[in-house]
Amino acid sequence: EQWTPNLALNRIQLTFFTAWVQVHNLPLEYHDIELAHFMGDLIGEYVSMNWQPTFPRNIRFLRLQVRIDPWLPLVVGFILKCDDGQYTWIECCYECIFKICKKCGLIGHSHSQCHM
Repeated sequence: EQWTPNLALNRIQLTFFTAWVQVHNLPLEYHDIELAHFMGDLIGEYVSMNWQPTFPRNIRFLRLQVRIDPWLPLVVGFILKCDDGQYTWIECCYECIFKICKKCGLIGHSHSQCHM
């Protein structure tokens, strides 16, 4: 929501936020913009990718900026079928998001506080 004078934070209904997501276990040959866009849309809505085609670069994970609905469970990962027919688990690690419930995937409470 755009800031306006006299805006009280308790009157804001958070509908979306933007976060950086680290995509781990992705084989290097799959570090490209098309697949990043597809993965970003699986996680939420793709915004951008923090990657350069020049060396040296980060090869531990791909970093995506994604627009996320905070009222839906977070995507913790997905299975990728590689060109050789093998399947690999791709893990999503969210930067600067705390209190993610490991039971229901929602933000704002922990497993011990979950009512789902």
